[in-house]
Amino acid sequence: MAPEIHPVLGFPESTQTVSVSLIDCGARLDLPAEHFLFPNIEGHERLRVPSYSFLITHPSKGRVLFDLSLRKDIQNVALAVADRINNPSVGWKVSVPQDVPDTLIANGIELREIKSIFWSHQHFEHIGDPCKFPSSTELVVGPGFTEAYTPGYPDDPESPVKAADLKGRRVNELDFDFDNSRESISIGRFKAFDWFEDGSFYLLDVPGHAAGHICAFARVKPDSFILMGGVSVDWGFGCYDNGTNKLQDCAHHPGEFRPSKIAPIPKDLTPLHVAVHSKQATVSPGNISEKINKESDIERAPIYKPAEMFTYEMPRHKWSLQGIQELDACENVLVIIAHDGGILPVLQQANGKEPSYLFPRGELNEWQDNGIKEAIKWQFLSDLAVRS
Repeated sequence: MAPEIHPVLGFPESTQTVSVSLIDCGARLDLPAEHFLFPNIEGHERLRVPSYSFLITHPSKGRVLFDLSLRKDIQNVALAVADRINNPSVGWKVSVPQDVPDTLIANGIELREIKSIFWSHQHFEHIGDPCKFPSSTELVVGPGFTEAYTPGYPDDPESPVKAADLKGRRVNELDFDFDNSRESISIGRFKAFDWFEDGSFYLLDVPGHAAGHICAFARVKPDSFILMGGVSVDWGFGCYDNGTNKLQDCAHHPGEFRPSKIAPIPKDLTPLHVAVHSKQATVSPGNISEKINKESDIERAPIYKPAEMFTYEMPRHKWSLQGIQELDACENVLVIIAHDGGILPVLQQANGKEPSYLFPRGELNEWQDNGIKEAIKWQFLSDLAVRS
């Protein structure tokens, strides 16, 4: 069956670009899949994933970071988070041999060069340790963050954010409801904030995953873009939203927005596309359908659904996921989410040689010319591959 007609998404025009580098500092999460994904799929009981940070460099306005991955001294997260990590019955395993500040310094970037840190949202595997950065580095958060999560732990015992992370630096909360000082902009269905005011780098208001949840959208060529997500496709690690009694979660795997009616599984998908770790692994719509007992539309509907008991604002979350699907279906937009480990083998083996798409050896700006989207988009299906 042919894909449905893709909605026309108009992106603002500009010739100004930024460079984008994906930082994999080595942090790893190992979690029970059933906490976050539905249905349960045999062979995919654990989610073993990285947590990325993105370095964005503007040619004249300096460097910024989108997300900070995990902090190295993981025992020093806010108490509400530590209680869950340290509870054996929860079944979470966390490893952080090196953090983002360590990685930057080891590769010749001084922390004072980072002008701003953008937190996609407040979950511990995204906020890292901003205290390692000088006070001149501002912290940028999404709308509603201050009301929901400040003053921070320990002043608020339930806050997932530490007061020390915010102290002594500017905390800049984005406002997407612009007055006459800024032009109203949208990227797809999402409100957008033109950070450098030249069309090179936008923050998107992507509601539903957590209060103040944002994504980043970078122009790497005049008509080529990268969407970076803590995203609606992220992890929510059980931190309570102030004033509610619900855990904040949304989607947790690329299979929650892929495939879709506008971007179905390709008919010519071969084992090579997804079997990066095993020559014996194969995948097809048929064996996926058998694994999850899904009777129809397997090629055109997401593999997973978010577990509703762990979802904050489900209707808005579904609306945001549809918006991510629309962007993901655009040939000139590369979507990378914070915990998609399936893409690493491709990015680490670029051109069959040493890594050339990961920090510090390379960047992602040439993704479209080099066919990176086609190479990584369906890698997550290897989680479901049948091995013989």
